[in-house]
Amino acid sequence: MLIKNSIENFSQKIASSEYPVPAGGSAAANTALLGACLLKLVFKVSKKSAKQNQKKKLTASIAELSQLKKKFLAAIDEDVKNFKINSESNFSQPEKLKKLIDPLVELATASLTALEIAQKHRAIIKNSVLADYQVALFNLEASIKGSLAIVEANYNFFKPEKKYIKEIKLKVEKSKDKVQVLFDMPRRKCPWGAD
Repeated sequence: MLIKNSIENFSQKIASSEYPVPAGGSAAANTALLGACLLKLVFKVSKKSAKQNQKKKLTASIAELSQLKKKFLAAIDEDVKNFKINSESNFSQPEKLKKLIDPLVELATASLTALEIAQKHRAIIKNSVLADYQVALFNLEASIKGSLAIVEANYNFFKPEKKYIKEIKLKVEKSKDKVQVLFDMPRRKCPWGAD
C-alpha cells in the first residue's frame, strides 16, 4: 500500500521509470490530500478567534474535510490498482477502463467539494495562516486539473459515440467550469503583498 510509505519513498516511486505506477492519478490524490490537510490546519487556527456561529461552521467543515481526507488517501492506492488491472488487459476492455476513469472523476469532484468548503470561509481566515490557505487552494486546483487531464487522456480508449464517454465529457466540462468560477471569486490578499 502506497499510503503506508514515507513521502520520500512515495516520491521515488513516482519518479521511477521502471514502473508505470504510481503516477499522475496517485499524485493528484496526494495533492488533494495535502490541500485538505492544510485547510484543516487553517480552519483550526482561524477557529480560535472566530465568533461562536463561525466556530460551529468551521467545526462542521473540519469534519467534512476529515471525510474527504479518507477519500483522498484511498484514491492514492485505488489508482495504482485500477491501472494494473487495465494494464493486464492492454487497456482494451471498456468496463475495466471505467474503473480507471470513474475514480478520477470522483477525485476531481471531491477536490471541488473541498475547494467549495474553502471558499465558504475565505473572509474569516486568520492572516497568520492566509498563505497556507492559498497553498491549499492551489493544491486542490492542481488535483482537479490533473485528475481531469488524465480522464481526457483516456477518451481515445472509447468510441466517441458511446453514452458513457459522452456523460464523462459532460462531467469534465462542468467540473472545469466550476473550478474556473471558484478561482474567479475574490480572494483575500496576503498582508505582505503576495496574492
